[in-house]
Amino acid sequence: MISAFDSAFEAVGFYIPDDDAYASLARQAAELGSRRTIHLRGAKLHGCCFKIGQGLEVWAVVYEPEQGTSYYADCRPAFRPLRVYTLDTWKLTEYYEDGEAMLRGIIAGSELVFELQNLTELEDSSLRRSHLYVAIAGLGYSAKVYKKALPAQLVPAVRVPENTRTENNYALRGQVLAFKEIKNAMTGSDLVWVCVDVGNIELETIFNSRRIKGKLAIGKAISARVWLQGYVLNDKDIEARYEGVDKAYQVSDFWLALKRVN
Repeated sequence: MISAFDSAFEAVGFYIPDDDAYASLARQAAELGSRRTIHLRGAKLHGCCFKIGQGLEVWAVVYEPEQGTSYYADCRPAFRPLRVYTLDTWKLTEYYEDGEAMLRGIIAGSELVFELQNLTELEDSSLRRSHLYVAIAGLGYSAKVYKKALPAQLVPAVRVPENTRTENNYALRGQVLAFKEIKNAMTGSDLVWVCVDVGNIELETIFNSRRIKGKLAIGKAISARVWLQGYVLNDKDIEARYEGVDKAYQVSDFWLALKRVN
């Protein structure tokens, strides 16, 4: 079922007041976005990624059965972050006819659930591994800035907006590590990218500037409600991010990694 009132769209600069606005954005994303297709039993799933710039995206997903009429299974906001983490003990749950997929797994010792945006972009080998390399970010519904410190946390949210999957809605608290103002080039909306220390990870988040109470500054505390989403990286994605040898490691560390176990 199409969700026309998902307030996470506002986080990336889109205002969706009704079904017509939602359908219009879905059509535009499908027409202008890059399309990748996966073949299912009795159907095809077309993922259309409409890149707006600065990591902002809109995904339209078209479900095409072998018999019957194709339809827009989903249209959703997206933000493609830079930080990469290892996802262990993972499980993928697919809702093909709804155009969605959810990933659950362990990142830095904590279990997280997030919407997988790029299922149709992935190579078959990417989902056969015991661990995945993922980039995750939160699309913020609202946020508040505090002068005093708050204990860092990222926990499932108790209160969530209507028409959103509850399992990947989170409440976060932590210290602001970095932030920058950006603009949605399509709508002109003013947005803010914020990197927050939530304890185990440094979570990239994106907010509509109108939804942040208080003045952001590095070192201040922030609390927010976010819709967690992310991407699985293919080998080519990982290679493209290679920036050379990490000087924090000793040469002996690399030799230890090559030690043969008999």
